[in-house]
Amino acid sequence: MPRRLTAALAVALLAIAPVAKAQNFGARAAAEPIPTVTGTLAITNARIVRAPGTVLERATVVVRDGVITAVGPDVAVPYDARVIAGDSLWVFPGFVDAASYAGIPEEAAGQPQPVDDPDNAPPARAGFQPDRDARTLYKGSDASVTALRDLGFTTAQVFPRGGMLPGAGATVLLGSAAGPVVLKSGAAQGASYEAARGVAPGTPMAVTARFRQVHREAARRAALAGRYAADPSGMAPPPWDAAHAAYAPVAAGEVPLYFHVNTALETHRALSLSAELGFRITLTGVGEGFELAEKLARLKPAMALTLALPEAPEWAASLKADSLEALMASYDPAERAADYRDQEAELQNLRSRQLLARKDYVANAATLAKAGLRFGFATRDAKAEELRRNVLAMVEAGLPADAALAALTIDGARLLGVDDAVGTIDPGKLGNLVVTDGDWFAEETRVRHVVVAGEVFEPAARTERGASRGGSDRPSR
Repeated sequence: MPRRLTAALAVALLAIAPVAKAQNFGARAAAEPIPTVTGTLAITNARIVRAPGTVLERATVVVRDGVITAVGPDVAVPYDARVIAGDSLWVFPGFVDAASYAGIPEEAAGQPQPVDDPDNAPPARAGFQPDRDARTLYKGSDASVTALRDLGFTTAQVFPRGGMLPGAGATVLLGSAAGPVVLKSGAAQGASYEAARGVAPGTPMAVTARFRQVHREAARRAALAGRYAADPSGMAPPPWDAAHAAYAPVAAGEVPLYFHVNTALETHRALSLSAELGFRITLTGVGEGFELAEKLARLKPAMALTLALPEAPEWAASLKADSLEALMASYDPAERAADYRDQEAELQNLRSRQLLARKDYVANAATLAKAGLRFGFATRDAKAEELRRNVLAMVEAGLPADAALAALTIDGARLLGVDDAVGTIDPGKLGNLVVTDGDWFAEETRVRHVVVAGEVFEPAARTERGASRGGSDRPSR
C-alpha cells in the first residue's frame, strides 16, 4: 500500500474513533434509565381521597418543592412535572403515627450492672431521663423507618426508648434524610409505668411515687428559679439539673405527658395521677380502653390507640369464621370439669373464653369510637408486618373505615398539633401522599408509591400483581 494512502487511512481512523465512542456511549445511555430531575410531581386522573369522607374522582394533585400547590379535577399539569398516571389508582393523605419508636435504635440487651445504692440509682438506671431528646437519637436510615413508610406512614412522633420518663418526643418526616426532618419538637414528654430493673422504682406503685416526687420537685425548682431571676438579692442560686429542668414545662402545664398504658389499671392510674398533679396527659396504647369506655367518654382525654393486637391462637387458624362464632357463642362461665372425663368440654370452654377476650381487644377502637371518642393511632408496640392487617381487623370488628382513616390521618395530625401541615390533601400542606392500586382498606390492595414532602418512594414489598395494575410512571415532556 502506498505510504501516502496509509497515512490518509490512519488520519481517517483517528477521526472516526471519537464518533464511534460517542455513539457507543449514547447507545449505552439510552439503554439505562435516566432519573427525572425535577422538584415538581403530578399524579393525574386518580381517585383522590382528600380527607375522610371527601373523594375527588379523576382528579390531579400537584406537589412543587415538597408542598401541595393544587388538587382537583381540572388542574393543569406543569411542564416540568414528573407525572404518575393515576388511572385506576387511589391517593390518600400520608399516614401519621402519633407515638412511635421508628428510627430510634434499640438499646443493648443484657443484664444491667449492679449499683451501690439501688434506692438512689443514677437517673439513667432509674428511668428518669426527660432531658433526652428524640432528635439526637433518630436515625433515618433505620429499617424501622422504611418499614413504616412502605405501609403509607409519612409522619411520626418518635420518642426515646426507656423507663418511666425516657425523654422528649419529636414529630418527624419519614423521608430519606439520615437525620430528623422535624415538623415539631419540644411539644411532648414520654412517660410509662415501666419499672426499673434491679433498682428503685421497681414496682408500679413505686413509679407512681417517683412521678409525684419528680413533678413537685421540678415545680419547686422552677418557682425558685423564677424568683431568683426576678430579684436575686438575699437568695442563694437555686439548684439546677438537666432532668428536672427538662420536666419543668410538664409541671407548668405547658407540655403534655404522652403516657403509655397497657392495661385498664394503668389507664386508671395515669388519669388519676394527672388529675392529682395537674399535668396535661395524652394516653397512648390504651389497649384495654373497652373496659373503661364510659370513663373515657366522660373525661375525653387525648388518645393514640395502639395498633398492636393479641395474636390469634394457632389452634383457631384451621377454623372457619362461622365455626369460631359458634364456639364463642357456646361459652359458659359456670363450666367446670367435674372429673377427667369432662376435660375436653372444659378445654373447649376455655378456648371460647380466649376467643371472646381477643374479640374485645380487636373491637377496642370500634368501642371507643362508638362512645363518641376520637383518637390517633400509635405503632410503638406493634410489628410493622402486622399493622395493616390489624387496622383491617379493627374495621371488620366495627370501626367505620372513615374513622380508621381519620385516625391514620387528620385526627392523628390534630393530636400532634401539625394539622396545618399534614393530614389532608390540600394546597399549602406538605406533599405527603399514599398511592395505592385500590381502597387501602381492601385486603388485596397494594401500596404503589409513598410520597414524603414530594419525595417519591416505591415500597419494596410490592407484588408482581400490584406492580401490574395501572399507574404508569413517566416524566412529562
